Amino acid sequence: MEGIEGHSKSFLYRDVNDAQSYLIASEWSSEDAFNAFISSDKFKQVTSWGKESILAGRPSHTVYRQ
Repeated sequence: MEGIEGHSKSFLYRDVNDAQSYLIASEWSSEDAFNAFISSDKFKQVTSWGKESILAGRPSHTVYRQ
């Protein structure tokens, strides 16, 4: 995620009760920057790889505003 415009930082958490369940919490400079990322080819490539390699399904997103 380093070098992606608008991305500040991310954290990866694994569910202690389900080793196959993860949460990625990311901070972005704006909602527009986040939306641009999830619409990008880079994001599509990562989710395609994840779907084929490790994910049970497509990632879901929840946006929390301050």
